[in-house]
Amino acid sequence: MTKSVKRSGAGGGNGGGGLNEDDFNDMYGTKYLGPDDVKKPTATTTDAVDKEIFDRPDGKSEAKVLLHFKAFRKPLPCNKTNALNLASAYGKNPADWVGKPVLVKTEPTSFGGKPTKGVRVYDHHTGTSPRAAATSGAQGQRLRHHERRGIGRSHHQATRQRRHVRIPI
Repeated sequence: MTKSVKRSGAGGGNGGGGLNEDDFNDMYGTKYLGPDDVKKPTATTTDAVDKEIFDRPDGKSEAKVLLHFKAFRKPLPCNKTNALNLASAYGKNPADWVGKPVLVKTEPTSFGGKPTKGVRVYDHHTGTSPRAAATSGAQGQRLRHHERRGIGRSHHQATRQRRHVRIPI
């Protein structure tokens, strides 16, 4: 006995019958917001915050804040970078982030030493992280240059400290 399969318009030589990249990501993507879901920088509002326990590869588990946005169907697990950005703008209580305007966008970053794209959340009024807003002049340009090259702030600080160490004789 064979089963009948209902087709939703895919195939048939009509260019996919209305299915698109968003449909593919909904069917086969993750349940969390990722770089592929953020097509362009999006001004939105934090709709809700939840807490979820995630299992790490090393067998331990960690709690993370889940951010829900009005402009996106999927929630975003809040990493430390995004948590610090939001905490500096709206306070350290995640419940205070609800209803606040934010800018959600993708940026180049690294994970496990390899370049990748990440989702970043900023205060909508400034559109940048507090650290980027605070760095100005030559030091800010140098930090941004190193970050674009993937060197990062800690590397810059380490090399800077090595240059200025004086040993008394």
